[in-house]
Amino acid sequence: MTQDTTKEIQTLENRSKKNRWLVGILFLISPVGYFYTNRYLLAIITTIIYFILVTTVEEYEAISILWLLFIIGITVENITSINNAKEKVKFLQGNSPQSGNNASNPNLMILKALENNGEMTASQIILATELTPQIVKETLFTLEQEQLVYGYNREDDGVIVYKNT
Repeated sequence: MTQDTTKEIQTLENRSKKNRWLVGILFLISPVGYFYTNRYLLAIITTIIYFILVTTVEEYEAISILWLLFIIGITVENITSINNAKEKVKFLQGNSPQSGNNASNPNLMILKALENNGEMTASQIILATELTPQIVKETLFTLEQEQLVYGYNREDDGVIVYKNT
């Protein structure tokens, strides 16, 4: 698995563990919600927009309404981001019983599936682990490089199958 994919999965897992209620409470100090969800660039951008909003609008009531709409929008976007991260992590981990402690480790999931089933095609591994095809392909490539599995053409039908070494 590539370093970018691993980092993306870890980022999603970290964001999915954030508390939506806390983000809702942090709406009063809008950029803090972005810092809490580890989205620093958006925190800086919203801070700049907030200061532009405060310094350019001269009427107090107009600032209040714009500020309220701005922070509600930020809060909704932050909560949506957490919800999306939870859904993506759930999808990546799958809902299978075998996805307990090893759900976040595709290497172990694939190695266990191969151990239980002997030789398997890539599509059989995808079905058994409920990982995305991209993650399975990248993980199989990594496992082959580390000589933990090997792929070969099955003699009877020529299909590429993988097996533990």
